[in-house]
Amino acid sequence: MRSVICRFKDEADLFSHLDSKNDLSFLADFRMSLGREVQVTVMISNVRERVRLKMHAIDRVAMAVDDSNGVAGRVWAYRVRVGDEDRVWLESFMSKLHTISRMNTGMPLAA
Repeated sequence: MRSVICRFKDEADLFSHLDSKNDLSFLADFRMSLGREVQVTVMISNVRERVRLKMHAIDRVAMAVDDSNGVAGRVWAYRVRVGDEDRVWLESFMSKLHTISRMNTGMPLAA
């Protein structure tokens, strides 16, 4: 199983990469077949929290890119979906991030 580390600046950065179904998007320089299982470690830098999830590739698009030296290359844009067995861990992690965020901003915990 391939392992991927996705590092995000903060909670908002993570949520900008999740869609309404909590599918995660990322870029990679390797080709992975659709449906293949991948272990994704989600890291949030500002609070030093992480979670490891089993996900499945559900969408892949090839993208041409140029590096700073003008050398053309290819990366793949993936969308992966958390497996049913790990969905509860993602939901728990997101809830924990919301709580940490509220504590750091001084907002009341009860909504």
